[in-house]
Amino acid sequence: VEEFAAPYYAFRDAGVEVTLASPNGGQPPIDPTSTLADFQTDATKRYDADSAAQTLMANTKVLSEVNSTDFDAVFYPGGHGPLWDLVENTDSIALIESFIKEQKPV
Repeated sequence: VEEFAAPYYAFRDAGVEVTLASPNGGQPPIDPTSTLADFQTDATKRYDADSAAQTLMANTKVLSEVNSTDFDAVFYPGGHGPLWDLVENTDSIALIESFIKEQKPV
């Protein structure tokens, strides 16, 4: 949770409009160990109290429907997603390549 919550709030607090997407849309998997007491931070506590952010997370867009021309940048939070779930996901690879080709931040 922290790997999502910390950058999410950094972006939101800076006035950035954030859109969430995942391979299947809807609620992406969350590492259950990230909710343990040892992994709690100010950002995770803020997320736990933020029903709007939780609703966004539960209703992510389908990654294959995300078009790089609609966004200024793409950001992948750390954790299992980039390491395991997305490393060979063709939609994710194509999206990153599009942002790079358009010289937008990745």
